Amino acid sequence: MNDSMRQYWNGLSARERLTVGGGAVLLGLMLLYALLWQPLLDGRSRMQKLLPRQQQTLRQVQQLVGQIQAQQSGAATGLRLERDSALGQASASAAVSPSSVQPLAGERIKVTFDQVQFGQWAKFAAAMQSSGWPVLTAEIAALDRTGKVRASAEFGR
Repeated sequence: MNDSMRQYWNGLSARERLTVGGGAVLLGLMLLYALLWQPLLDGRSRMQKLLPRQQQTLRQVQQLVGQIQAQQSGAATGLRLERDSALGQASASAAVSPSSVQPLAGERIKVTFDQVQFGQWAKFAAAMQSSGWPVLTAEIAALDRTGKVRASAEFGR
């Protein structure tokens, strides 16, 4: 194939060679433009149109994240206030104060009494339940014959 092309080329006059060579260069340039340069320009144009929409989407997502974080923070604060209110009312109605209160995962707390009359603990637990914080688990151990107990209970929803 190379020999036949070489013979064809050698058979052309100088003017014909110049015309064919110029046409080949022009065809090469047209192919470079059509296959490389124009797709790059089209891609750049698409990206310039897409960028503002993507930026708007980003702003919307950031606003939604801010709203969700505010709601979660508000819900946690509301839960803490509600829990503290229930603990305060239950303590007042039973005339007893817990030794410790530990927040647990979710809407749960662990309340411990080192030494309390069983009747007071029962009144405390009933008040918590009426406030929407029922006993989930409890461990009660008698300390002596006077009715005093060591009580640890999880309250939650």
